[in-house]
Amino acid sequence: MKIKITVPATSANLGPGFDTLGLALNWKYEYIIKTTRMANQTDVKSKMVQKGFNSIFKKHGQKKIPNIKIDTSENILIGKGLGTSAACYLAGIEAANIFLHRPFNDKQKLNQAIKIEGHADNIMPAYYGGLQIIVKSNNSNEISNLKIKVHNKINLLVLVPSFSMPTKRTRKAIKKTVAMEDAVFNMSRAILLSHALSSGKFNYLNEATQDMLHQKKRSQFFPKMFHVFDAALSNGAHGVYLSGGGPTIGAFVTKNAEKIGRSMSNTLRDTNSILKLCKIVNSGIKID
Repeated sequence: MKIKITVPATSANLGPGFDTLGLALNWKYEYIIKTTRMANQTDVKSKMVQKGFNSIFKKHGQKKIPNIKIDTSENILIGKGLGTSAACYLAGIEAANIFLHRPFNDKQKLNQAIKIEGHADNIMPAYYGGLQIIVKSNNSNEISNLKIKVHNKINLLVLVPSFSMPTKRTRKAIKKTVAMEDAVFNMSRAILLSHALSSGKFNYLNEATQDMLHQKKRSQFFPKMFHVFDAALSNGAHGVYLSGGGPTIGAFVTKNAEKIGRSMSNTLRDTNSILKLCKIVNSGIKID
């Protein structure tokens, strides 16, 4: 059996929406998974796919797990804040479910992915597409999500530095408790951001991408971060933020993307960085 799975890269947090907002991009991660006589996953991406695959077989009570060969596209970047781990685990979970003739429904697959990966704000947009609002139940680990279609005139310009910022490392710098005024600050802007992206009222995006919970703490691992923010905004970006745990920076743009991107790159001064203009897509994981 041979399966091709395509999963969109995702960008989470979007400034104020820490662990609650994420969106899907037309930066597509591709996986080809097929049975083989011997399995030997050596790279990080394939190991994550394998882990997701194995988890579904174990959940189904299968003691014998087939050997698989995993080929991944070269554009899958590790530790960049673009939802790579979410995509890899989902690809493995989806492939295993197909191998087993689809015993698990969407909710069961997503719960498994969240259990392994931990970030529903990447998992949900990778699976369903669009802008996703994530809500965790106060009394259980139950996750709810609401999909919002983003206005088609807004794009996301992403600048991917050559260095990595592993999420586990950067999250340790974030406080477990926050001041009431900081919580209110972020709540109001997360609401504003969701409305601005869906309604096309992009003049609100600069204010709507402001944050008091995590970006300043994470900037200690990325000293030029706020300088790149300023460069993007001063050259026409509507709003700018740190994507996920970083170091990728996302800038919402409608025009002058080349000028904005050039200013961001010149400020970063990283010759091995990647600059890409992405559309926000309304569809998620695809199986061929």
